[in-house]
Amino acid sequence: MAALKLLLGINGFSYGYFMRCTMPATVNLFNTHPRGVVYNENCHDIKSVWRRIMHYNDGFDIPDKIKNRLSIINIPIDNPTIGDYSSYFNEDYNVEIRNVFNKINNAETEYTIASVNSLNIPGGTDVKCDIYSMIDNYLYEIINKFNDFIIFSPYGDVIGDKIEPYGVYISTRPRPNPHKTIKIDEIMDIFLNI
Repeated sequence: MAALKLLLGINGFSYGYFMRCTMPATVNLFNTHPRGVVYNENCHDIKSVWRRIMHYNDGFDIPDKIKNRLSIINIPIDNPTIGDYSSYFNEDYNVEIRNVFNKINNAETEYTIASVNSLNIPGGTDVKCDIYSMIDNYLYEIINKFNDFIIFSPYGDVIGDKIEPYGVYISTRPRPNPHKTIKIDEIMDIFLNI
């Protein structure tokens, strides 16, 4: 059987919450795997960000080598999202997170690309820690299914109308240049080469 690979984008996932919230699985991944920072200074609209990540221009520019070996789950290039599971941006976070991770867990393809969009909201620490904790619980359940993974956020915390330009990057493989941040346009190429 081919090695299974996961690209999981969690919009609004921020290193700043790793110590504020209870998330032992994520902190363990952070401490035991290569990590880095995604830098995204100018593009914070969730649909535009994911169109750049997915190299989307009137359709996905997915290489032929993986086209028939790929599951796409909840990608927010439109509202509702697209993929094997689709949701609206304002969907209850319990429903979205549960369904996204169930689809990831049940995917039978070599490559899986998925997005969790529940943190893409302004909100207080209490609500966000509930979301972080739920994501963490599901990560613990599914991560060992994959031989290789990239968990990333294309930007950090959403605070009112401001968005942190720095996002999370945790992977089974080191980033291409250990001294530089990762740009959102580079994420897909890194994933396709792990």
